[in-house]
Amino acid sequence: MASRRRRVAHSQAPNPAAPPEARVPPLTFASEDDYQKVRALLMDGSEVSEAKDAGLMTGAPSSSSSNISNSTTAVTQFLPRLPLEIAEHIMDQAQYWPAISNINPNEVQGQNNADLRYLSVIVPRSTMDEAKTHVKAITLCCDSHDQGWGGDFNLRGSYQACWSWFDLVVLDEDKNERFRRERILINRHATGSFEHKTARLVCDTDKDLRSIREGWEVAVSLRCMYPGWTNTSRFGQLAVSYV
Repeated sequence: MASRRRRVAHSQAPNPAAPPEARVPPLTFASEDDYQKVRALLMDGSEVSEAKDAGLMTGAPSSSSSNISNSTTAVTQFLPRLPLEIAEHIMDQAQYWPAISNINPNEVQGQNNADLRYLSVIVPRSTMDEAKTHVKAITLCCDSHDQGWGGDFNLRGSYQACWSWFDLVVLDEDKNERFRRERILINRHATGSFEHKTARLVCDTDKDLRSIREGWEVAVSLRCMYPGWTNTSRFGQLAVSYV
């Protein structure tokens, strides 16, 4: 992955015996309505009720339990009203953006020199008050593994020299690939147990990803290379976050 992209990835221990209902559930993302409601709360100010100990509020000394009431009273406070720029900065820092998501729940396997279109989403038109759609992040989750044998014995279990991976592909309205493909997720080397992996690309520092426009397609290809290598995935989810 190019170093200019901010990437957060994690994996969970392989669990080949896990039944379908025990697998990691799909990620959930905010809707445009959720985003607008939270932004409005930050800009309009919010009423917050907090329970306070009545005894402490009356100034009773904490060392004298007999003078402290066990009752509580509700204290109403108001969050400050924030300008639009500060509200949106807070939401950017929290990475709280609406997203469009696609899930492939089927088991798919590629063999040898496979390049299979696995997941894709079309970047929507934002209905929020923006001049154009801005892609903020791309998230991919997969439950996958390679063939479980072969390769370099010393590299087994690592992510090095594994020819079983997933590519990020961006296509314009005419279905032309716009940028060089990126390996967004890689399977462990010669490990035949399913493993749940997640990668998230935040697009703020990448001029290519920041140039993705409404109507373009963000896709993931299931890849493997060389005889004997495979890529098997039993669950995949792709999400594009935007404003």
